[in-house]
Amino acid sequence: MDTLELFAHPVRLRIVHAMSGGRILTTSQLCARMPEVTKATMYRHVGLLADAGILAVDGEQRVRGAVERRYRLLARSTSSARSCSRSRNRPRKHRESRSATGRSRRRRSRRTASARTRGSPDAQW
Repeated sequence: MDTLELFAHPVRLRIVHAMSGGRILTTSQLCARMPEVTKATMYRHVGLLADAGILAVDGEQRVRGAVERRYRLLARSTSSARSCSRSRNRPRKHRESRSATGRSRRRRSRRTASARTRGSPDAQW
């Protein structure tokens, strides 16, 4: 998964923002910061970010028989997250060219539909 796809998901983007500023947090602490996100979802997204190299394991400790990991955000990923969030807020350009393309698609679909009704041999089914 490339960086843009990773940051395109709102939960992963919120995790990255929660970890920014040099914070070192466990998955449980992230769950406490985002109570509307289930634990299973949080663990899955933290795992994806760690596998992609955006989060790094800062340390581990045993808590009631389980290993709890502390994560930190890598420095290179914060600039990627900022540029990704900025690109989402930019206004769209070339709206008129898109609408013209949409019109030509509609015309093409009408021609194809009329060819189908006439029984044309090159009609596309």
